[in-house]
Amino acid sequence: MLLTGCGNKEVKKETMSCFFQNTNEGYEFTTNVDIKIEDDIVKDATATMNFTDASLAKTMCDIFKQASDANNGDLVCGETFIVVNNYHKSVNAKEMTKKDFKKYLEDQQFICE
Repeated sequence: MLLTGCGNKEVKKETMSCFFQNTNEGYEFTTNVDIKIEDDIVKDATATMNFTDASLAKTMCDIFKQASDANNGDLVCGETFIVVNNYHKSVNAKEMTKKDFKKYLEDQQFICE
């Protein structure tokens, strides 16, 4: 008996992390983006911003809440942090390749590994 596969292709899964540190008028915050990729397509990206100043975190959260895509539950604000789930979808509504998303982040001064 001979068994053959019917298109059971193994999905290539990988992760990538990108980092950005911003110092603006004495305020500092860092942003980490954790990215999950399947077959070279970004499937999930979570951006976490950590602030040294709680008032800046609140101001930034209020700004994000004004954004049109912030009302779908992807925005989580804490006293000194903001988490944006599905961050890649706020960049582009269409599917993005790893290369395109990485280029976008690097154009925004992120360092990706």
